Amino acid sequence: MKPALLLIDIQNDFLQRPEMSPAAPVFVRQTRNLLEQWRALGLPVLHIHTIVRPDGEDRMPHWRDQDIWACVEGTSGSRPPLELGPLPEEKIFRKQFYSAFENEEISRCLKDLAVDHLVIAGLYLHSCIRSTVLDAYARGYKVWVAEEATASIDSLHGIISRDFLAERAACFLPNLELLSKVAGRELIRGQAQGEILPAGVCGGKWIDGKSHETWAQHDPAEWEKVIAHVALATPEDFHVAIELARQAQVQWARTPSSCRLQMLKSWSSVLATHGGELAEAMAKELGKPITLAREEIQFAIGLLRATVEQNENQASQPNRSGGIWGRHCPRGIVGVVTPWNNPVAIPAGKIGPALFHGNAVIWKPALQAPRTTLLLSQTISEAGFPNGLVNVLFGGPTAVRNLIVRQEISFLSFTGSISAGREVATLCGSHGKTFQGELGGNNAAIIMPDVDLSGIARESAFSAFAYAGQRCTATRRFLVHVDRAREFQDALLASVQSMCLGHPMDEQTIIGPVISREKQKSLELVVQEGLAQGAQLIYGGKIPARWTSGCWFEPTLLAVPSANLTIVREETFGPVAVWQVIKNLKEGLQQLNSVSQGLTASLYSGDPGAWNLFREEAECGVLKLNQPTMGVDPGVPFGGWKASGIGPPEHGPGDVESYTRWQAVYTPLTRSI
Repeated sequence: MKPALLLIDIQNDFLQRPEMSPAAPVFVRQTRNLLEQWRALGLPVLHIHTIVRPDGEDRMPHWRDQDIWACVEGTSGSRPPLELGPLPEEKIFRKQFYSAFENEEISRCLKDLAVDHLVIAGLYLHSCIRSTVLDAYARGYKVWVAEEATASIDSLHGIISRDFLAERAACFLPNLELLSKVAGRELIRGQAQGEILPAGVCGGKWIDGKSHETWAQHDPAEWEKVIAHVALATPEDFHVAIELARQAQVQWARTPSSCRLQMLKSWSSVLATHGGELAEAMAKELGKPITLAREEIQFAIGLLRATVEQNENQASQPNRSGGIWGRHCPRGIVGVVTPWNNPVAIPAGKIGPALFHGNAVIWKPALQAPRTTLLLSQTISEAGFPNGLVNVLFGGPTAVRNLIVRQEISFLSFTGSISAGREVATLCGSHGKTFQGELGGNNAAIIMPDVDLSGIARESAFSAFAYAGQRCTATRRFLVHVDRAREFQDALLASVQSMCLGHPMDEQTIIGPVISREKQKSLELVVQEGLAQGAQLIYGGKIPARWTSGCWFEPTLLAVPSANLTIVREETFGPVAVWQVIKNLKEGLQQLNSVSQGLTASLYSGDPGAWNLFREEAECGVLKLNQPTMGVDPGVPFGGWKASGIGPPEHGPGDVESYTRWQAVYTPLTRSI
C-alpha cells in the first residue's frame, strides 16, 4: 500500500461560511489531528486549492452570475489557516471547478509517487469532496474519506453524498481507524499524557477505553492542563449497548407505572445526596461557577419531581370508545444527545420522562463533562433502575451517526446548535427516526419606559453574562426604548461591573471562563467582525489580562445600527450581547422577530395592553413578562419556534408526545344477553 492524503479546499473563505457543519473550529481541530499524525508517518500530502485570478474572469459561471468573490489569488481568504498550511516540501495544486483531478498535474504527481490509495479530506462533502472521490474511483484508486475531517454547508446533500459514496466509491472512516489502516498497526492517541476515562457505561459497567481512540479534555480555567483523555465508543460498543437496552426494555415496559414513578423519586433523592460532588465536577470540567452548578443540580431535581407530579394523578385507563380504544405505548429504545453546558439538568430532563414512559435509553453526552456524566450515570444505578436500561456512550459526530443508523433506535432527543441539529434531524429523517430538537436561542428583552430600571438592570446583566453567557436562554439582545436608553445603559453597565469575574471554584464568581480556547478565539473574531460592520463597543470586548492562562472573555456589550449585522442574526453563545434603541413597542417586536431563532423573549412593561400585543406577536416558544429570558419552570413545556426547535417541546405535556406513540386497539364488543 502506498497512500497519499489529499486536502481539498481548506481555505479561509470557505471556512468562514456560518452554515458549515461541523463548525469551522471543530473541523480545523479534527483535521489538524489527522494531518499531524499523517505527517508523523512520513506520508505524502497534497493540497488542492480553488484559486481565482484578481480580475475574476476565471470564476465559475454561477459565481459570476451571483457576483460571488472568494479565494482570490493573493488574499488571506485564499489561504488555509496556519495550522493546516502546507510544509515547504508539500505541493499545492490549483483548480477552478470541483474535482481535484481537473488539474492533470495531480495525476502525474500521484503516478510519480506510485500512490495506489487516496485519503481525502476537506471541503465540501456535497460538492468538491464528492467530485474528487468519484474521479479517484474512476481512475482505479482505493479511496478512503476521513469523515471527521470533512464538512458541508448543505447538511442534507452532505448526508446524501456520504451514503451515495459509501455504497459505491469510498470507505468513510474516523481518523484513528483510518491512520491505523494506513500504518498497518493499531494506533492509540494520548495514553502517555494522562488518565484515560472509560468510553461509556453499559449494563452498569464502565467500558474499558485503553484500546480506543481518545479525546483530550482541557481545563477551561488553565487551558494548557490536560485533565484526562476520554475514550471514544466504537461501533462494537454501540452494538453491545443497544442489545443490553433491548433486553432491559422488554421487562421495564411491563413494570407498573407506579413503580417507575417511585424510581424517579428515588433518583431525585440520590441526586440531592450527590449534589455536592456533581457541582464540583461541573466547576472543574466546564468552568461553571460553583454556585451556578449547585443551582443546576436543584433544577435537575425539579425536573424529575415535575415528571412525577404530572403523572402521579394521571388516569391510567386508556381512551375508550365502545370496542375501540387508544393508548400511549413506549417507543422502545430512544437516543438522547446532550450538550456540555448543562450536563446534569438537560440529561435528567430527557432521561427521566423517557424512563417513566417505559423506554430504554442510549445516551450520547458531550465530551467536555465526562466525570460529571459518569457520576450522573452512577446516580441512575443507585436509584435502582435495572442495569442496561440506560447506557452511556462517549463520542463526537460519528457517535451520533452510529446511534441514528441503528434500526433499534426509534426516536432521538437532541439539544445543541442549530447547524448540528438540522444535520441530525436530516439524518433521522433519512433513516425514518422521529426527532425532537432544542436548537438554541438568540433571545431578546424589550425594555419599555414605564418600568423600574434598577432592578431590571441587575437581573438583565445576570441573564446575559452569568456563566459567561453559555445558556440557551441567556439574553443576547437588548431592545431599549429611546426615552430610557441612556439611563438603562448606565444601570446595566453598573450591574455588569459589579459581577465577579473569577475562578469557577470561588463562591463569589458569577462569570467564569468560556468552554475552550476555540470558543474564546471565536468570540474575539465575532466582536471584531461586528465592529467592522458598524457596531460600537460599549463595554468589554477582549480577554481580561489577569486571566490569560484560561479561557475567560470579558462581558461585552455592543451597540448595533441595525439587525443586519451578523452579531445580531447569529447566536454567540458567550458573554456578548447587543444593544438596539427602539422608538416604540411595534418596532421592538419587529426587531425581536427579525432573526431566524425563536426560543425565549422578555417584555418589561407595566401596560397590560403591551402585554397582550407581546403575547400575540412575539414569535418565540417561551414568553416572559417582566422577567428575564433566562430560566424556565420544570413543569411547563419548553421549546423554541422557527429555527430554535424541531418537534414537540420538552417537559410537561411535550414529554408524552416525545417518548410514547399512539396505538389504536379494536376489540369485539361484549353484548349482554
